[in-house]
Amino acid sequence: MSDSKNYFIHSAMMHGLFLGLALVLVSVILYLTGNYASKGLGLITYVVLVGGLLWAQYDFRRYQPGGYCPYGKALGYGTVVVLFSSVLTAIYTLVLLAYLDKGLIDQLKTIQEETLLSKGYSPDMVQQQMDMASRFMTPGFIAVTSIITSTFIGFILSLITSIFTHKSNPDPFISAMAEIEKEEQPSSPNIEEPKSVEEASVEEPSKDKKEE
Repeated sequence: MSDSKNYFIHSAMMHGLFLGLALVLVSVILYLTGNYASKGLGLITYVVLVGGLLWAQYDFRRYQPGGYCPYGKALGYGTVVVLFSSVLTAIYTLVLLAYLDKGLIDQLKTIQEETLLSKGYSPDMVQQQMDMASRFMTPGFIAVTSIITSTFIGFILSLITSIFTHKSNPDPFISAMAEIEKEEQPSSPNIEEPKSVEEASVEEPSKDKKEE
């Protein structure tokens, strides 16, 4: 079972790496174009996330015994893929907020204040809200919470994508046996098979000739 688990983690890590790079690329484009706070364009992130999940789950299923992947396994795989990708995006977020653009957090605070005021909150209530939020709006805290939030969103999306990417085996016993045979292939030493009676009778005269 260790080979199967190792492949599961290694494959999820590679797919998570590619998905994370794609998400970072989208974030960089939104940042450079000044649309990092745009909710409409921010939906592109979810499009990339869903597309990456579908690709990862389909690709993972292709290498399963018989091409079968039950719903629970597809769900778990998709969640782990997003977990690895969120680590990469969290590193990007930390570097951006802590080193590349230290004033970005202040800009986000201003946007949040304007949003609260537009919803009808009084200036005093907005100030109280911002005082509480400022305690948690640090680069480190934002990066860590982004991993938790992204993984949870990945789990929710995987609940949906797994409906389309899973493939149940009509005979689960055969699938289980095929997986066991694939994982447990002992590297036995080369042992010569016993020779047949005809082969032995052919070799005996040759030995007698050598002795003469």
